[in-house]
Amino acid sequence: MVTYTYRQIRRIDTETFCRDILSARLYDSTPTDADEYAELLDSEEQWRTRRRRRGQHDIRHLSDDAKQAKQERRRLERRYQRTGFESDRRAYQHACRTAGQCIQRSRADEIREKLDAVLYGDVQSTWHTARSLLHMDQKAVHDDTDCQKLVSTFSQFFADKVSWIRANIASAL
Repeated sequence: MVTYTYRQIRRIDTETFCRDILSARLYDSTPTDADEYAELLDSEEQWRTRRRRRGQHDIRHLSDDAKQAKQERRRLERRYQRTGFESDRRAYQHACRTAGQCIQRSRADEIREKLDAVLYGDVQSTWHTARSLLHMDQKAVHDDTDCQKLVSTFSQFFADKVSWIRANIASAL
């Protein structure tokens, strides 16, 4: 997931904003800094924070060689689809193999760099890095029937517990 923050510029009340600018120290002869402009903007509009899922073909972590190989492969694929020539098909297949090797090498290098960044002898950070690389920290998603069964089990457990406590109190009296 990618988290980003932005201002809703379209929702600024322009009349209020202009009035605030005219009444602020920004028009005085005293020198101002950028923080005063930022404070004025922050007072008028609210920040929004959103999260987006990364796409399946995210290339931010690939090396430059792998990015170029992918571009070349895609270019040759479009060329082969346009012409249909056998020579273009062979060139495209060769580019596919080359791009795949470059991508695998790039991913292996990234994993190696992450593991090398861990301090030697620090077992906790080593395990943390290994788990993040293996995607083991993802939470399980339960469907509605599992949730309903869990709720009914909890409900029955606490109802039985309250009944057991009442019976113990009644027998003690």
